[in-house]
Amino acid sequence: MNLNTNEKLKSVLEQSLVSIESELISISAMAEELSDKFKGFSKDIDNFSGIIGLIGGKEMGQTTKLISKAVNFLGDIYSEHKKSEALKLLLPKKQELANIKINVITNFLEILNKQSQSLNGLLTVEINREYNNEKELINFETLYGNSCKDTYELVIYNHYLIEVCTYILEEFKAWLNGKNESDFSKPDKTLSLEYVLDNDIFQKNKLIESIKFDKGNGGVWLLSKNKSLFAAFLNKIYKNGESLDVKNNKRITNNNSFKILKKNILEIDDSINIKETRNYKWLTDETSLFNNAKKAIKLESLNLFLFKYFFVYSFIALLIIYKNKINLDFFEIISALILSVFMALFFILFSRLLFWVFDDENSERSIWYYLLFLFFTILTLGVLPIAFYKYQKKERNYLLFINSLKTNING
Repeated sequence: MNLNTNEKLKSVLEQSLVSIESELISISAMAEELSDKFKGFSKDIDNFSGIIGLIGGKEMGQTTKLISKAVNFLGDIYSEHKKSEALKLLLPKKQELANIKINVITNFLEILNKQSQSLNGLLTVEINREYNNEKELINFETLYGNSCKDTYELVIYNHYLIEVCTYILEEFKAWLNGKNESDFSKPDKTLSLEYVLDNDIFQKNKLIESIKFDKGNGGVWLLSKNKSLFAAFLNKIYKNGESLDVKNNKRITNNNSFKILKKNILEIDDSINIKETRNYKWLTDETSLFNNAKKAIKLESLNLFLFKYFFVYSFIALLIIYKNKINLDFFEIISALILSVFMALFFILFSRLLFWVFDDENSERSIWYYLLFLFFTILTLGVLPIAFYKYQKKERNYLLFINSLKTNING
């Protein structure tokens, strides 16, 4: 299939998406006035299409009339009945809408699933194009950059509309079965980006291989140009480990999600350090998402973190004591080091217990807890509370980074 044929096919598929999206916005707008689960959904669909600028003006006249009627209907029933009574009165209206539109949505879903095969084929062609140096990268961007970007955006939008249709169908089925809503959650950009990332070329090993051999391809290029896609790449690694996490595990470093994410980031970073390359400046830049990831995973186990603090404190304290008595020699320094280890372990034993209570907002803190905390604060000259604060700040920074991935994905 030549380039012109590909462009013609993309144009046809794009027009199909425009038509389907317009109708889905219309149906969602009607449902929005009948169900809380559709609140803002039509706007979400419209906003998502903005990533590619697919949709221009839409004929919404009929939808506006239907919404206007629904608003009047809702205004009447909510002024006269409680919410439970209102939902009973709304159900027949929901079922009426579902009966009218369920076949339309089912047909859309079939069309979109068929289109996904064609779009995936087009994307495979784009992301498998390779470049081996900076000159070839420039040529790639000039010849294929726009085509690669457009195809990628069509793929994720087609998949998003599949998720939208699935969601609407589940709600319609629930209404027709006498329920006010289904158990489905609204689709978001994450699922669509992860769908693209399922392609083998986006696997971590492929990225590492490209870095090591100082080469790239359309897939790597898309990761470098789309912060949301790379955020989804990291988030997917995190989620793979999250499914193995133990519930109610207080310490982040004990979670598999943290261990797996850290392992993968370090592997990618090692491949960058082995061979410096201009093709991967988007990873090494100070403000890059990857650099933020490297900072976030610099989180040690609580025991190791506390040990460092208490060891340094104990060693300095012993040196001060020794200096007042004798002239320090090699033996005194070694003995201070050994004694500092035991003192640090002693402090950790009690501080872990204090930290456990300190860290649990729901635990009851007796007067003995505060007295013990005060005792060790004085004994360590304030090192204990400082260590607590510093460690919690590190954990918060890690959680902020994980949340920032979701923000970048949907940004």
